[in-house]
Amino acid sequence: MQALDTVLAQNNITMIPLGTKFVKAVPSAQAATEAVPAVELPRDELPESGSYMLYIVPVKSIPPREAAPVLAPFSKMPNSVVAVDSSGLLLLRDYSTNIRRMLQVLDRIEAGLEPPAPPARR
Repeated sequence: MQALDTVLAQNNITMIPLGTKFVKAVPSAQAATEAVPAVELPRDELPESGSYMLYIVPVKSIPPREAAPVLAPFSKMPNSVVAVDSSGLLLLRDYSTNIRRMLQVLDRIEAGLEPPAPPARR
């Protein structure tokens, strides 16, 4: 299923899980308006695929509003990174591969390292 998600995502079609048995295919531009499941897997268990999801990340060392604009260029979808300062959280809505990359960048930011350059836009 993850391979299919990836191929469809490359063609601007996003699969939105509906429970455990069904999925809904939507144009990628519409994906941000759909209710997506919040994934609660450990970071290292997120799939390397084009699975669309919501991942909630606690931010420890900096305000989420400072991290959000640094992470946004690593997302494919507009408005994929939402900062919730009052809770110390970042809400990441994007494809799993992009979320993994954003988490790697966030780890570097929180460790005080220079974040890598964002990928070139296609």
